[in-house]
Amino acid sequence: MDKNQIKQWLLRYRDGKKDVRRLEEELEELDEMQKNVRGVRYSDMPRGGRKKTDLSDYIVEIEKTQEKICAARYQRIKVFQEVKEAIEQLPTATEREVMSYRYLRLMEWEKISGKIDIDLRQIYRIHDKALKSIEKILKVVIECHH
Repeated sequence: MDKNQIKQWLLRYRDGKKDVRRLEEELEELDEMQKNVRGVRYSDMPRGGRKKTDLSDYIVEIEKTQEKICAARYQRIKVFQEVKEAIEQLPTATEREVMSYRYLRLMEWEKISGKIDIDLRQIYRIHDKALKSIEKILKVVIECHH
């Protein structure tokens, strides 16, 4: 694995958060649409060219989106745990701190530097060293699974 692949592996949590946020926004939009629907038609007469104008269609879409959100949240938690476990295996507390702030709390480099009171260039060096350690950790995990 190269550095970019390791970063992508670590960034899966951020991507999972984005997925959940997107689905939650979609749910809000569906909920708003549902509030503006005319109501349910109770006629059993067939309708040609049926469009989503009936409340039951929105309810079904809302339920599907809620299921997607639950699945995405579960996946995000799994990824969070995997990334956290890898970070917890880093050899120094400073490496664990930098990587946790960056990949679990999704903080910007400057905020990390200010939070732990270490020069930004040093933060980059710590990050680089931690990436090398995580590469070794992931190789061990991959070998254990094969």
